[in-house]
Amino acid sequence: MIRKIFFTKSFFKKIFLTIYKNLLAKNYLSKSPIKRIS
Repeated sequence: MIRKIFFTKSFFKKIFLTIYKNLLAKNYLSKSPIKRIS
């Protein structure tokens, strides 16, 4: 039970991080004229 909750928490954290990174990348690319892929 506790393990399941921990798993879902980390799962949502992963999704949140990927979405956050994508948003940051989009914002950065739209702001800067030179497109950089890191």
